[in-house]
Amino acid sequence: MDCTAMWTVLMCVFLMLCDSLCLESEPGAPLRSGVLDLPWKDELCCDSPPAYIGAGGSGRIPPETNRSEVNLPHPLRCTFRSLAAEPEHLKPPVGACLDILCRIDETWENVTCDLESGGGPPIRGQQLLLNNDTVEANSTSHNLLVCDAEDSLMCSFHLDSARSFVLMVTVSISGAAAPPVLLRIPERPEKPGPPVNLSHIQTIEAGVVLSWDEPLDSSTDPLRYQVRYSSSTNQYWQVASAHKEPRLPVDLEPMVSYIFQVRCAGVAEPPLWSDWSESYHIFLDTLSYIPEKVVARAGDNVTVYCVFNDHRINASMARWILNHTQELDGSLYHPVNQWVSQITVRASETGIYDLLKCTKEWSYPYSQIFVEGGFIDIKCVTNGDIDAMDCRWKTEEWTKLQFQYK
Repeated sequence: MDCTAMWTVLMCVFLMLCDSLCLESEPGAPLRSGVLDLPWKDELCCDSPPAYIGAGGSGRIPPETNRSEVNLPHPLRCTFRSLAAEPEHLKPPVGACLDILCRIDETWENVTCDLESGGGPPIRGQQLLLNNDTVEANSTSHNLLVCDAEDSLMCSFHLDSARSFVLMVTVSISGAAAPPVLLRIPERPEKPGPPVNLSHIQTIEAGVVLSWDEPLDSSTDPLRYQVRYSSSTNQYWQVASAHKEPRLPVDLEPMVSYIFQVRCAGVAEPPLWSDWSESYHIFLDTLSYIPEKVVARAGDNVTVYCVFNDHRINASMARWILNHTQELDGSLYHPVNQWVSQITVRASETGIYDLLKCTKEWSYPYSQIFVEGGFIDIKCVTNGDIDAMDCRWKTEEWTKLQFQYK
C-alpha cells in the first residue's frame, strides 16, 4: 500500500430505540456479539489493497478491471483487534490499523467517534447522514453527522432524546468494510444541584478536613465529588476527587488564604457534573486550638489541643500560659505528636472564663474556657423617672463581653 496515499473513511451511524429490536441483526450483516457500553475503544485493522498504478499513476483500479485481472483472492475486509480470540477466519488481517474511540461528552449533549491513523496515511472524511428512527421521517432536526478530518477523523452528533437507545456504527476504509458495532447509549441522567453548607474541622492529628452536605435535590443514588481550590500563593485551580463520602482531607499552609468549591455527579459514565458550589474560604493561623471555645462547669477538667500549623515549630516547644500571664506547670501538658500539644486544666471556680495559650507570643490566638453559671458582679441604677438604667461591671476580663437584658 502506498503510504503517501490517503485513507478514505466512510462512517455510518444508525440509532435504534433500546428494545428487543436492538439485538437483531440486519439482513446479511453479522453483528459483534452483544451490545457494548460507552466509552468504547478498539483497534480497527484492514487488509492492504494491492498496488495498482494506472495510466495516470493514481493507484486506483479502473472500473473496467475485474477482480481476476488484479489477482485479488478475497474481498478486502476490516475487523477489530478485540476479535482476535475468534476463529481463524475472523482474526484481524495484517495491514493498516486505526484506533477508534466512541464516547459521550461530559455534558451528555454529544456522542463522538474518533478515528486516528497512528502515524499512517492521512484520513479523508466525508459528510454523512445520521439515520435515526427516534425522530419522524420528515424531520431534519439534528440528522447530520458532523465530521472533521485533519490528523484524525472525528464524527459527532447531538443527543436530543432523554431515552435510552443503541447506536450502530459501521466503518469502511478505502473499500474495506468492518462488521457493524452496537453501542448502548443510556438514558441521560438528571443533573444534580451543587453541594451546600461547606465547612471544615481541624483534627488532633494536625490535619484539616473539608466537608459539605449533599445537594438539596439529591436522590438516594450515591454521589461522587470533585473539589477544586486555589490560594493567595497559587491562583490556578487544583482539583481533587472525593469518592462516596462528602468530605476530603486537605493539606494547607499557614498564613495562606484558600478558596474551595465542590461539585457532584451520579454514578453514570461519563459523569454529569453539577455546577460548582458557592465559594468557601479557609485561613490557617500559625497556631490553632481544638476546641477554640468550650463551656464547662466550675472545677471540671478540660482538655485543649494546640496545633502548630507552621511545621518549623515542634510541639515539644509548647509553653502553656493561662490568662496571658500565668505559666502552667509542664506536668499538665505533653506532645501528642510532632505538631500537636495537649493540656488538661480545671475550669475556673471564681471567674467566668479562662484563656489558654501554648506560646508566650501575644499576637497568636488562644482557646477560651467559659464557666457555666459563672458569676460576675453587675450593678444597675435607674434614673429618677425610671425610664433608663445604667449598668456597670468590672472590666478586668480579657474577652469581649455581651450584655443582655429583658
